[in-house]
Amino acid sequence: RTEAEKLRGLDLLVPEKNLPPLEEGEAYLHELPGLAVFVLAEDGSESELGTILSVSAPAGQELWTITPTAAAASGRANVEILFPAVPEFVHAFDLPRRRVVICPPPGLLDLYL
Repeated sequence: RTEAEKLRGLDLLVPEKNLPPLEEGEAYLHELPGLAVFVLAEDGSESELGTILSVSAPAGQELWTITPTAAAASGRANVEILFPAVPEFVHAFDLPRRRVVICPPPGLLDLYL
């Protein structure tokens, strides 16, 4: 325990080839930045929101920082959306196509856009 305590606060780096395989619909956090983000509408259509800039997990809750497209930002400069990535709000991942579809709770995007 004393030896392990010396490692507190350090980053653990693992070669990607040594990571365990993922289940369908799962992704490693390092794979998320750069994914295009689309919003699923009630009618089933999708509209592009932006791109995942970064991922953090304050207090254990995964939080995505999304940079909206110019069209989604409606002319507002330097807007970043903080999106709680809970299963209820993430509709689908498509890592090969580098995209994710979200269903944000009502009003969340209105706070930013």
